Amino acid sequence: MADTAAARAGLLVDKPVIYAFTGNEL
Repeated sequence: MADTAAARAGLLVDKPVIYAFTGNEL
């Protein structure tokens, strides 16, 4: 998902919680 890449790039720094959730999907 393209959202995953964007979230991992930006949200990861802004919201680590999003990264954890996205990483689980990845």
